[in-house]
Amino acid sequence: QRRLSAALGRAIRRFLSPAQAPDRRVGHAQAATADETRALMPFVRFPNWHFCSRCRVLWKVPWNTPKNDSRLRCSSDIRLKKGTAKTCSELPDWKKPFLIPVRFAVACPSGHIMEFPWEEWAHLNKTKCGAGSGKLFLAATGAVGLAGVEVKCSQCQARRTLIGAFGPDPFRRIWSDLCPGHRPWLGPDATQRDCTEIPVTVQRGASNTYFAE
Repeated sequence: QRRLSAALGRAIRRFLSPAQAPDRRVGHAQAATADETRALMPFVRFPNWHFCSRCRVLWKVPWNTPKNDSRLRCSSDIRLKKGTAKTCSELPDWKKPFLIPVRFAVACPSGHIMEFPWEEWAHLNKTKCGAGSGKLFLAATGAVGLAGVEVKCSQCQARRTLIGAFGPDPFRRIWSDLCPGHRPWLGPDATQRDCTEIPVTVQRGASNTYFAE
């Protein structure tokens, strides 16, 4: 609050909850979907990478996907391990698991925040096969710490744990120009190209994810 007050040049006395969205039936706003009577507050979805807690597959959903969209349910037709259980795609729609946002992102001291590069990370020591959303798994290895989290490609079997992901410069081999400069709160194409900061991995719920230095 002190930092925000300093940036605005005036003291902030209190925070208020957002007002209720106007009723679209009286013409004040457009509803996000045709079957809702009230407009929803606009938002940007971040991170876009989600995973299924049932089958562990990674999906990348569009930045503007509304919360009730069917794309937020898993429709994977592949398995991480062999078995006879139904895949998520074979389940009735109402039983398909909701996708969960991944808990890792990438940020730099200037306030840019990026998706964790799951595809590139999995294929860092192997030629990238082109597999992406719906073909990667976020698996548990049974080891302790970051060694227990592994991203695996179902197409070419490339795999890599998250050991080193929280190092001082973990993405030098992925982003040669240092920080990609993404600003997802402004939309998918809002990129600042001249940032020379070194991006690092952060956890989604950590305070340094939301406050730049």
